[in-house]
Amino acid sequence: MYAALVRYRIGYTIVRWIRATQKGRLAAAALNVSTMRDAVSRGCPQGCVLSPLVWCLVVDDLIARLSGGGIYTQGYTDDICLHMVRKFPNTICGLMQTVLRTIETWCDKVGLSANPDKTGPVDFTRKGNFWLFLTSSL
Repeated sequence: MYAALVRYRIGYTIVRWIRATQKGRLAAAALNVSTMRDAVSRGCPQGCVLSPLVWCLVVDDLIARLSGGGIYTQGYTDDICLHMVRKFPNTICGLMQTVLRTIETWCDKVGLSANPDKTGPVDFTRKGNFWLFLTSSL
């Protein structure tokens, strides 16, 4: 997250302020009479007003890497949708493997992961073209 703030030349004072809002957070879970607390070491709190902005700054790098060469990428909250159009299914399958490797490498780099239960292709055909939409939740 901080690398994205620096990449977009967010001022040092604002980066320090954001970092200060992230420090010292605790997560708590309770079940019956048992309560468990632990320090949160990364990420933005759910519902925090900064979360959407920070997420956009972080994921913009992935969207930029994936876009181009006939791949159209859209991001919305924590979801990414890729739109690929090719004439032959085997061509698009090879492209999809490259895209998935790119996503995996990027996720490893920034400490995120794609949810396999929320990732999947949707294919369409029209007039001999094979369209594929790949959606994933990060």
